[in-house]
Amino acid sequence: MERIHRLSIGILGYNEAYGIGYLLESLKIQTLLNHSYDLEITVISNGSQDNMAEVAKTKLADFPSDISAQVVSNSKFRM
Repeated sequence: MERIHRLSIGILGYNEAYGIGYLLESLKIQTLLNHSYDLEITVISNGSQDNMAEVAKTKLADFPSDISAQVVSNSKFRM
């Protein structure tokens, strides 16, 4: 079995200010965060008209510091 060295998680959403908070809270308690590989999480707010990006930034700030996390927001994109 090949060992994982890096895991990237991409989360895309549109007007998910309500749901993104719950999703990230659930992700934070998953066992995949307790392994010895590099982990990065990218949340993409795809043209959202609500505060999805701000909610995601707030929630990701509570993740362990060794996890690379970013939020990308662009109101020009549409799903």
